[in-house]
Amino acid sequence: MFEHEILLVSNYKAMRIKPFVAKVNLNTNKLEFLRAKEAEFTPNGVVKKGIYEFENGNFYIILRDFSSHRNKDVYYTLYLAVNNKLQEIARLSYYTGSKIPKFSAIDDETKKVLVDSFHNATNNKTINALIKVARYYAQKLGISEKSKDDLIREEIILLCKKYNITVQELIKIAQSL
Repeated sequence: MFEHEILLVSNYKAMRIKPFVAKVNLNTNKLEFLRAKEAEFTPNGVVKKGIYEFENGNFYIILRDFSSHRNKDVYYTLYLAVNNKLQEIARLSYYTGSKIPKFSAIDDETKKVLVDSFHNATNNKTINALIKVARYYAQKLGISEKSKDDLIREEIILLCKKYNITVQELIKIAQSL
């Protein structure tokens, strides 16, 4: 684990969207939003700048808003934490007057996956496109996801905790089906 300071907002009065830092969960295709260890807030309660903890080998999406009163300037960026640094993998940039973002990526193949994923997504196009790029890049680098057995073990532990039962009781219930 390592810490890194992230600037999320440059002008809170012109902010178009609430910025965030989130870890990409490759098993569920969902985001896990991170809280800043230390944060500087805007007067309206949004984190302007914060120190976040990152774990090597994980993907993160950071939404930054550097808009001014006249110009929209919003960035959705996918990073991979490697060697205690954040390596930019892909970015979608929204500027004034543009409905389609500007696409950029670490290489041409990744950019093609980003563009195709964006245009094929049905809802929440920007986030879903970046998650697909994270899955593609993880597969390309051989970053393994959890196996089915590991996922089932985690679910069993959650069930046992939720209903306050032991694994043996859960097995008896399963056998009675």
